[in-house]
Amino acid sequence: MNQAAIILLELPPVVSEGMRQWLTKTIKVESAILSIVTLDSHRVSEFVANNRYSLIFTDPIAISPRLIESLRQSSDRNIKIVAVYHSALPRETVNLYDDTFSIYDTPSRLSEIIERTLQPHDSENGDDERKELSPREKEVVIGIVKGMSNKEIATLLNVSANTVMTHRRNIASKLKIHSPAGLTIYAIVSKLVKIEEVSGL
Repeated sequence: MNQAAIILLELPPVVSEGMRQWLTKTIKVESAILSIVTLDSHRVSEFVANNRYSLIFTDPIAISPRLIESLRQSSDRNIKIVAVYHSALPRETVNLYDDTFSIYDTPSRLSEIIERTLQPHDSENGDDERKELSPREKEVVIGIVKGMSNKEIATLLNVSANTVMTHRRNIASKLKIHSPAGLTIYAIVSKLVKIEEVSGL
């Protein structure tokens, strides 16, 4: 039977308790055993290893980028990591995460994040077709590896910045690549760009 966990990792106690209470009252996940746990960084790796799917909410100030990379690399399971923040974050920090959630956001925003990240993983099969990027997603990858911002890519493709962000999440989900450097390697190997187009970035 599938097992999924929502992990509240190294969050301030008031934030963690508030999220836990709200999640317990409102979340509904079909076809999965769902647990909601509060952990510290010493226990998270072992817990992730024992669950088929993990959605982690964490304070980006409290944990290191090295731990995020370690969690992604050590797990062959589905894992999504969401930054819970209270002030502006540097772009390089945001890029480490699958999504972000502000403590000033509404509960409906939290619902959107959970629905978007949990629902696609209810099915066990990930066909090759799902892993194939659409033409528009390939255009977004090209923009990313050329160092363009979401807004610049949106202007180039004549779409909204939110649409670009959705494409980026879909790309990360399909390719299991969560960093611009990883996307750059993918784009070069897939011949979406030439190495000289990105070598100076």
